Amino acid sequence: MSQRIAIVGNGAVGLALAYRLAEAPGGQHVVVFGPERISRDYAGTFAAPAMVNVFGEATVEHEKSWAGRHMMKIGAAAMDLWPELVDRLNGELKDLGYPPVELCRGTYIVARPGREREIANLGAIRRALEAHGRPYETLELDGRSQGALVDPGRFEAGIHVPDEMFVDARAFHQALRVCLRQRENVSFRFTQVTAVEREGRIVRDIDGGEDRFDAVVLANSFGFNDLVEGLGLHGQVPYLVRVFGVGLRMPARPDRVCIRTPVYGSSCGDYGVQFSGHTYVGASALTNTDRVEMTTQVQRALDFYDPHANLNGVELTGGIRAMAQDLYPLIGWLDEGIYAAAGFFKSGVTLAPYVADLLTRELTGQAQPHDNRFSPFRHVDEEPPSVGDLTGMVWDEIQSSATSGGSRKQLNRYGWLAEPIVRWKVGRTVSQFKKGIYYNSDLAQLCIYDSSMIDRLNAYEPVREAAFERGGGGEAQEAA
Repeated sequence: MSQRIAIVGNGAVGLALAYRLAEAPGGQHVVVFGPERISRDYAGTFAAPAMVNVFGEATVEHEKSWAGRHMMKIGAAAMDLWPELVDRLNGELKDLGYPPVELCRGTYIVARPGREREIANLGAIRRALEAHGRPYETLELDGRSQGALVDPGRFEAGIHVPDEMFVDARAFHQALRVCLRQRENVSFRFTQVTAVEREGRIVRDIDGGEDRFDAVVLANSFGFNDLVEGLGLHGQVPYLVRVFGVGLRMPARPDRVCIRTPVYGSSCGDYGVQFSGHTYVGASALTNTDRVEMTTQVQRALDFYDPHANLNGVELTGGIRAMAQDLYPLIGWLDEGIYAAAGFFKSGVTLAPYVADLLTRELTGQAQPHDNRFSPFRHVDEEPPSVGDLTGMVWDEIQSSATSGGSRKQLNRYGWLAEPIVRWKVGRTVSQFKKGIYYNSDLAQLCIYDSSMIDRLNAYEPVREAAFERGGGGEAQEAA
């Protein structure tokens, strides 16, 4: 059956969904709303390249959380869909005279000496790969170099994952726009949506326009909160928070590989991704753009990738990512005919093929081969980690952020004083979040963020109080 479907948001998820819907049976007509020019101040697409495989993001904490394990599951589904999507895009791009999208394979995941959290999370990555039947090779860091980037003297342990893929997020986004413009059943409206009405699924924009649709998908991380509030759902779904992603662009190197550390706190770890035209060196996601904090993060990443490189000789790049209060995406029905696909944080490009296929099948009534447990109305109670465990994780993050030998010595010298302060601040954060967290086993991530995020999250009342007292809120949900 033919439908008119509005997609609010023209980031990677919105455009991938439009591309998939345009090919769906029934002759769907798709209208994509969003700004004409995606700038680095607006979109997470400009914050980083995309490692389109979530296994490198596995942590010990994810293993304890059904939500974390489910992210691995849907990431594996997206990974299987990526090659076909890129092949289709490149077939069209070739006919149009545009360069192809590079989907590169092979990632070195290495842990630095003395970083206990990195070693522990490297083990979690191995277990995740084994659980999903994905291959990897252990690196023999015994003096025989694996290549110029994997210097045995700089790393304690590591693996090579041949199937871990990465893509230039900007090139992927541009390819989708180019191909969609050739579709007669896809149109763009370069404007901001200000309201979506339940009755008749009417979409109103800032220019005074209004239109009626059979279905509306909110794939806009920015403006999503206001539209949800306009639907009368304030406080019933996790609130989206903006986070700044920052990194560096450098000249390309001849060996096109990806090298990264495991995740060790709130950040993605440190990484360098080499494309044909440039190298992207990534640092972290920040809750503010304080210059000292930003410089510390990018200098740490640059030291990891190339300890001889000068920060003054590279280009700073970044963009805004939006994440839900509990760090996991919102995928599912908000109301009859109104769907959410937002809050992907650092996984928007990574999960784009999965989300596009999932929603297309849902909207067109096709058989559903995928599993999705990230409903916007999710309610999960889990026993949170102890303050002691959280303190250890935050302290490890602080130590990892120390870029110079001198700053590390200072941390070691005053550790006896700093650790009690960290413990006090973590305990304070836990008490503040008693009514502001959904997946409690991931509370450590939020403890690492600064107070500006805490204040913003606490301004919004959650659906129900989390189970911070043993047995106080029901049993934890387990992944099937």
